[in-house]
Amino acid sequence: MTTRTRLTKSRLQIPTKEGLVYYEERDSKVGDGVGCPGQSTAKCTYCSAQQRSGRTLEQELKTLRAEIAIKSRQAKRAELQRNQALSNAERLSVTLKNYKDEVGEKLTKVMKSESRLKQTLIVCDGERMELDKRCVALEREKDESHQTIRRLKERCERAEAQNTECSLLQSQVQGAEHDMKMELNQQQEEVQNLKKEQQDLNQLIAFQQQRLAEQQQEIQQKVSELHSLEEILQRLHLREGTEGVFCVNPCLLTSAPHATNNDQVNLQTGQCYQQLLSVLQSSNQERSQQAVQQRELQAQLQSAQAQLSSMETTLGQRAAHYQSLYAELLDKASHTAALEKELKKTKSCLVILQEQLLEKSSAYSQAARRNCQLEQELLDQISVLDKKQREFQQALDNIQEVRSEKMKKHTDMMEVLQLSLDQKQSEMKVLEQTICLRDRQREEAQHAASLLQVSLDRLTEGSKVETKRNEEALQHCKERAAESAAKVKSLEAALRSCQEELVHCHQMIQEANQECVRQLQLKSNEVAALQKEVDQEQRERLREEEEARRQAGELTRKERELKEASHQAAHLSHSITELSAEMVRCRGELSAMELELLHLRKDSSSKASQLCQMEEEIQQTHGLLKKKSETVVMLEEKLQRRELNECDSVQRTEALEQQLQVMRAEFANTLQHLEELRTVFQHTHLTSQQQQADMEKLSAALRESQVELEKRNHDVFNMDAALKEHQDELQQRAQLLGQLDVLIREHNMEMEMKVLQLQEALEKTGASLKDRNEEVIPSRTADSSFLH
Repeated sequence: MTTRTRLTKSRLQIPTKEGLVYYEERDSKVGDGVGCPGQSTAKCTYCSAQQRSGRTLEQELKTLRAEIAIKSRQAKRAELQRNQALSNAERLSVTLKNYKDEVGEKLTKVMKSESRLKQTLIVCDGERMELDKRCVALEREKDESHQTIRRLKERCERAEAQNTECSLLQSQVQGAEHDMKMELNQQQEEVQNLKKEQQDLNQLIAFQQQRLAEQQQEIQQKVSELHSLEEILQRLHLREGTEGVFCVNPCLLTSAPHATNNDQVNLQTGQCYQQLLSVLQSSNQERSQQAVQQRELQAQLQSAQAQLSSMETTLGQRAAHYQSLYAELLDKASHTAALEKELKKTKSCLVILQEQLLEKSSAYSQAARRNCQLEQELLDQISVLDKKQREFQQALDNIQEVRSEKMKKHTDMMEVLQLSLDQKQSEMKVLEQTICLRDRQREEAQHAASLLQVSLDRLTEGSKVETKRNEEALQHCKERAAESAAKVKSLEAALRSCQEELVHCHQMIQEANQECVRQLQLKSNEVAALQKEVDQEQRERLREEEEARRQAGELTRKERELKEASHQAAHLSHSITELSAEMVRCRGELSAMELELLHLRKDSSSKASQLCQMEEEIQQTHGLLKKKSETVVMLEEKLQRRELNECDSVQRTEALEQQLQVMRAEFANTLQHLEELRTVFQHTHLTSQQQQADMEKLSAALRESQVELEKRNHDVFNMDAALKEHQDELQQRAQLLGQLDVLIREHNMEMEMKVLQLQEALEKTGASLKDRNEEVIPSRTADSSFLH
């Protein structure tokens, strides 16, 4: 009551100081004066109306207090929920710390494994350097052996140029051409088959690309639907912001000014009654207006309560709508995750198909290279055959010219050639044994390659099993993420810090993986270089084997040529016997001629001179024969030297083969060690990939939890804003009610003042009427007396 009186005084001090003094004087007068019966009835009616209005206002205040109590309970519940969320956040922070510790331990393990891998890589580098040195030494020895082989080949070619014929070469060329044609036809068939396979693969790739395009279109449509849903959510939030604000502008009624002057008491009686009637009518009108205003205020209160109830219902509906939208978004997210899995599967299939295409294209390129190599070899062989044909033609011309001179040499050379044939046959046997050994080595290498392919197939199957396990782990992690998402609600600061640490760890892991990948690439490049070197060595060995086969063929050719030379020698011996018979005949003729000389002494001088000339010619022929015998001796010495050189070369080749076997064993050991390192590295790489996948899953779960937390925080903020707005509305209504109370009290005070003024005016008029009556009575008595 003290506050209300203070408010009334503060409100009454605003107009003028004179009115305030007047009102206080009137209050004192009312306290001192004696009341009349009309005044008491008016006061009773006014007090009853005021009590009724006070009761209604008290009921409204009670309802408002009950609403405020309900809202305070709701606020307490919200605070309890916040406290529970904070406790959950603390628990989650503890779990996150534990998870950080586990991740740190895993990272330390990964770093230790990386250090071990680095040590093994350093050891591999040292072994690779040793292998490089050994390869360099082997290459030097190979160069020396190639030089010796080239020299021997040059000597053999020189020997072949003297002891071959064109017919055998032509037959061999025809056979080789036939074989090459057959091989070319086979290669063309293989090329056609490869083209068909390539066309089939292109069709498969086009079909899969179409499927990918369709799936990408579906994904884009779903993304657009998600964007549209997000826009709808944003618009709904905006509408809530616009509809949640209430603007209440209280319209205050100004009191009508009343002129209160003491000079109006001296009016006439009729005018005073008229003024009283007008004042009473104005007071009744003001009461009716106050009743109308009270009804309007009650209607406004009811409408405000209805709006509050409607707002609560709309909030509940929107919350249900948001929950349904959230469920739809979760369903769509699961659907998008399934689509992403299908995309990953299709991408893996495409990668496999691309690898198969690359393998087939590489095989096709290798076949094309082989065809080019074979064509070049054919051209080289044709050019060599042309050269050999020319040389053989020249040799035939020379042989035809020198046959007459070599008739005697062949008789002496036959035995030497037979000895050389025996030696060459023994060498051929040795070469055949070496060829068999190399064939066995080839078979062993092919067997090792098949074993490697089997191991690769096993590794691929193991990788598939591990991928399946990873998928199961992904599903399990997704379930865990869903459970943790249900638990996580209000983690912003802790999640951000965890995200930063996770990003840092992810960067560290990526850097470590990049370093490992770089080292793997370096090692793979080194292994590829070593494989290239091994392939080159195998090619060189194949070439050496082909050269050995060619030498064997050439030796067979030489044997045939020697047989033909033996036939020619027999023919020459037959011709020599014929010549000896002719010499006997000549001798008979000479005896006959001597007899004739005895008879013909005249012609003896001329014939003696002829005989001297013949003797000189015979001496010249003897000198030529001596020279040819010396050349034969030189050739025999050269053949002996060649045989010695061949023996040395055979010994060197055997030593080189032994060294190559040792190097193969060492290379196989190094390959096994590299395969073990590769398996270890693949295992570490798979573990790192699994860790990356787990980290990505956790980051995705954290992002989802962040999104949910942001949504929940947004909802909480919206609820807080709604509560604040509701509290503001309640405060505004309380202020309005206070203002209404103040206005009602002011109006009551004004009405009481007016009633007091009217009572004073009535008293004054009554007193004036009494005075006039008193004046009228003696005048009337005087008149009556005067009349009497």
